Amino acid sequence: MSTPSSFREQLVSSPVYFPYWPLEKVLAACRDLGFHKFEGFSEWPVCKLDWRDDPATPRRLAESMGLRFTSFHLPTIREDEEVGLKNALTAAHYAAGLGAKIVLFKTISREIFGRVTKRFLDALDQTRLGLIPVVQNHKGTAISTLDDYREVFGSIGNDPRLKAVLEVGHFQRAGISWKAGWDNLGDRVALIHVNEIRNDESVLFGSGEVDFRGLIRRVKTYGYRGDIVVELELPSRESNPQETIDGVRHAVALLESYYQEA
Repeated sequence: MSTPSSFREQLVSSPVYFPYWPLEKVLAACRDLGFHKFEGFSEWPVCKLDWRDDPATPRRLAESMGLRFTSFHLPTIREDEEVGLKNALTAAHYAAGLGAKIVLFKTISREIFGRVTKRFLDALDQTRLGLIPVVQNHKGTAISTLDDYREVFGSIGNDPRLKAVLEVGHFQRAGISWKAGWDNLGDRVALIHVNEIRNDESVLFGSGEVDFRGLIRRVKTYGYRGDIVVELELPSRESNPQETIDGVRHAVALLESYYQEA
């Protein structure tokens, strides 16, 4: 059974804490919070990484702060599927250069998932990069519910090469418990994202609706050894960053306490 210290090493920091900050400032904050892992984005936050560029530069920056990239969000495949596939594969090579092991594969619709995912998986196999591709549930996107997940996996013949993110916060936003999500995804779960939710909003851990005690007990008893990305998206994160810093520190302490008691 894993020790509490090894559980701490499973926890990953995220740009969602401070999406308006540049990369160096975000990394420094995550370092100061005691993290050693970081999830990179290709879209959305100010600190997004340009997957057309040299991955050695951000990798060295992270390493200088005692951090390493463990997962990376690929650019979303949109209506131009051929360009989207090419970009996703280029970004996968970039992710490997960062040192990431997991890539989050995204399309704008479930129909596009059905048409392009097998091709992406086949092409990714040919690269021999050893990356694990995962898909992610987000309320309001192509995959929001368990039925959406089933449709996506069914559209590719339940190909076992494609894994899943157990996106705890967005399941909660969709009215689905983490347990129902994990029970349905089963061994496909290759990455967990945790975010405390109340009334569809991100709130301080321990003040919302998510059963984190039960989740961490499952993590320990199930023997899940993968990464757990700790997310916090407070409305005050731009105006009062200290609240987020204190909130993330509290979240980590709470998750560790649940792990020790499990």
